[in-house]
Amino acid sequence: MLSENTIDNIYCDKLVNKNEKLRKNEDFTLVVQFLDKTIGIESKGDPNSELKDRLQKMIDDYNVDYIFCTTRTRGETVDDVYKISDSNDYEILWTSTYHSDNESNTDFFNNLKAQHLLDLLKELINHEK
Repeated sequence: MLSENTIDNIYCDKLVNKNEKLRKNEDFTLVVQFLDKTIGIESKGDPNSELKDRLQKMIDDYNVDYIFCTTRTRGETVDDVYKISDSNDYEILWTSTYHSDNESNTDFFNNLKAQHLLDLLKELINHEK
């Protein structure tokens, strides 16, 4: 989806090098440089996963401009996102995965959602200019 010319890997807790692919169904923390912005991605959004601490570390260590993270639909992880937003002056934009009754379409819809999130990020960055 992204070429080496458009994105630079700054930090990933699972990658050895930027040509390696993340394993499916494995949580990760990733920080990249994209269109002169620092983007943080956190995939572990389960309760009791210390999401708030991991997001704050990402902000403190990398001064991220945008954060994408997973949460449950309510409860501790949602509260963590609000706390991080309030204490660091981030705006929250909630989105959700695409759901299909046909499980054989899961990869298709996950890839489509990823493309839509990338398009959203590009538009948000362009809107800043």
